[in-house]
Amino acid sequence: MSKVVPKLFWVLLLAPLAFAEDPAAVIQSKICTLVSPALQVAAAVALLSLIWAGIEFFSSGNNVMQRQGAKQNLMYILMGLFIIVVAPYLVALFTGSQACPLIP
Repeated sequence: MSKVVPKLFWVLLLAPLAFAEDPAAVIQSKICTLVSPALQVAAAVALLSLIWAGIEFFSSGNNVMQRQGAKQNLMYILMGLFIIVVAPYLVALFTGSQACPLIP
């Protein structure tokens, strides 16, 4: 009986580790819980900036300099929005893992 108790103790102690998830998957899910909201905030800021740049473009009237500035801002915002959407998939492609979804 005295030899069975320590073995039973170790079996009960280590059993959860044997049936646990892959540590890399656990770490990735924790990173995704941080990254997904950050991507959502970045996308929301980009969309608000896009709306603002559109308002500037349409309200520029005949002012060519203001219209050019609004066009340039629109181009930068669209490039940033593209990077926000594509970046998780590029990281997943190069790391061999699954991408963190933009919308969970």
